[in-house]
Amino acid sequence: MKIHLLRHGQTDWNLEGRVQGQKDVPLNQTGKQQIVRFSTRVEYPYSMVITSPLRRAVQSAELCSVWLGLPLVKESPFAERAFGIFEGLRRDEVYKQFQIADIEMLDKFPGIERMSSFRERLEAGLRRLTKQYSEERILLVTHGSVIRLLTMMTRTTSTKSTQITRIDDFPQIVANGSVVEIDIS
Repeated sequence: MKIHLLRHGQTDWNLEGRVQGQKDVPLNQTGKQQIVRFSTRVEYPYSMVITSPLRRAVQSAELCSVWLGLPLVKESPFAERAFGIFEGLRRDEVYKQFQIADIEMLDKFPGIERMSSFRERLEAGLRRLTKQYSEERILLVTHGSVIRLLTMMTRTTSTKSTQITRIDDFPQIVANGSVVEIDIS
């Protein structure tokens, strides 16, 4: 089963370099244009749109759903990872205040969703998709960290054996409004 992962459109916080996490930040005008541009150029025959319940993803998914004439379903396992006290801070502020270069790799910091919990949540979401929507051609609208981890998990034959121990293990960041295909067969 192939799933296309679409990163939500741009937000003002993306522009400012702020950590969004599970804060409900809306799309800006550029973000809306990115998603409309994607929707008008789609050639793949999707049959449904699934989205994270966070506002920026829902707004993106609604635009896709309308442009493509497809049903829309919200699935909470695909919400962005929680980044606790870092949410709302600019990445340069995180570095300056905490000497942390990449919060994606933090695992034992108050308020941050542990990587193992995040991974388990995504694995449960993938199991649900394969069970409930196995015949569908899915466009999943989600977030940067979700796309990075799903890509990492599915690029090996055994997702259980993949250990993320350093930032080099993560795929590159996907731009807002861009798509990545994963195969979860």
